Amino acid sequence: MYLTVGDAEIWYEDRRAPGAERGAVVFVHAGTGSSESWAKQLEPFAEAGFRCVTYDQRGHRKSVVDAPQVDPADYARDLAALVEHLGLGRYAVVSMAFGGFVALEFAATAPAGLAVLVVANSVGALDEPHMRRMIESAWSEGILGLDAHELELSAAYRASDPGGVREWRRIHEEAQQGRAEAPMGFRNTPESLRAIRVPTHFISGDADLLAPVPVMRILAAHVEGSSFEVIAESGHASAWEQPDRFNRLVLGYLRVLSG
Repeated sequence: MYLTVGDAEIWYEDRRAPGAERGAVVFVHAGTGSSESWAKQLEPFAEAGFRCVTYDQRGHRKSVVDAPQVDPADYARDLAALVEHLGLGRYAVVSMAFGGFVALEFAATAPAGLAVLVVANSVGALDEPHMRRMIESAWSEGILGLDAHELELSAAYRASDPGGVREWRRIHEEAQQGRAEAPMGFRNTPESLRAIRVPTHFISGDADLLAPVPVMRILAAHVEGSSFEVIAESGHASAWEQPDRFNRLVLGYLRVLSG
């Protein structure tokens, strides 16, 4: 299904859980992925009774935008428009990497109905001097010069699951076809993060090259009362590499939504 938001056509899927519904979960994918990146979450979350909403961010996979360049602020507006269009009531947002930039900006506006926020493997686009210095140190030319799957998937995962690596690469390559340019930028501030008033949970991977544990701890420190978990032997795509551990953590966080 498609939703028109400004100059974009946003493709989304809305999977309603059979029987009693415990609330909705909106999944916001990484910049290297698409809605397909959440394939390992949908069945477990639906079986747990949650309505699952996935979508392709503008310029990714099936979502199209009539512009050569995307305004970064449009991503949060797209999420807000989708939530309003679907009339979700109480819902959670679960985000990964670049999706965390979007989710944090969205949550800072105090949207009605948002009950839980999860940000995994993300530096959060935080505009803060210490964060900038840490990122500049972590993102060396050697690191950024790696192929996407080497940069984002841990060495342990690449060695143990070649089939999973091939599928991740397929999703990544298809997601990037025809993609409009989107300046990354540093949009979130310490002040905006302090404005987030919903239970917020951060998940990091101990082998993440792009959002290392110490960097994510800086981000989490700006969201009052947030929790922080580290998934062992996981890179920048913890929901893909370690789905059992990731799903257990997030389903635990969602008790506040369904309770």
